[in-house]
Amino acid sequence: MYGKCGSIEEALRVFETMPVKNEATWNAVISAYAHHGQAQEALSLFNQMSVSPSDVTFVGVLSACVHAGLVDEGRRYFHEMSFRFGLVPKIEHYTNVIDLLSRAGMLEEAWELMEKFPGKPDEIMLGAILGACLKRRDVVVGGKVMKMLMEMEEVKNAGNYVISSKVYGEMKMWDECAKTRALMRERERRGLETWM
Repeated sequence: MYGKCGSIEEALRVFETMPVKNEATWNAVISAYAHHGQAQEALSLFNQMSVSPSDVTFVGVLSACVHAGLVDEGRRYFHEMSFRFGLVPKIEHYTNVIDLLSRAGMLEEAWELMEKFPGKPDEIMLGAILGACLKRRDVVVGGKVMKMLMEMEEVKNAGNYVISSKVYGEMKMWDECAKTRALMRERERRGLETWM
């Protein structure tokens, strides 16, 4: 509770006074550190963990890597998740690493990892790559991501429409830009919130 409210010191004090720490208590403090920009502390605590980590633990660990831009560490923890701890990465883990790679400008590697994902990418995963494509003006990967987004039955995040429209504009594909904006307006009329 303290960690979610931003009182990391209080969360750590309670954690340290606990006679028995279980997976949930470790996860709570690791995630609190990660979400409040204290990646090194989150990773240090993970390395001190005295119980086996779970997939929830790795969401916190990978999130810490994303917020601090720790690409090599993020790759390593993602790999260790399977090979050292025998855990199967889920969509949250893939999305974190894809976001990490995308923010670092490694869009091709992010795309390749997304293609290895055993399920169907969701709009959060695609949005992580798309935002980086706009920032880096990568119209090749951006075009592939937008095609996948537009094939989805319903895109809930209006921001993905806005970014798609901007990427099409960067590509000088004015017809596609106009179609994307029209699609966004149509879906807005059906109840999708937008901030455009």
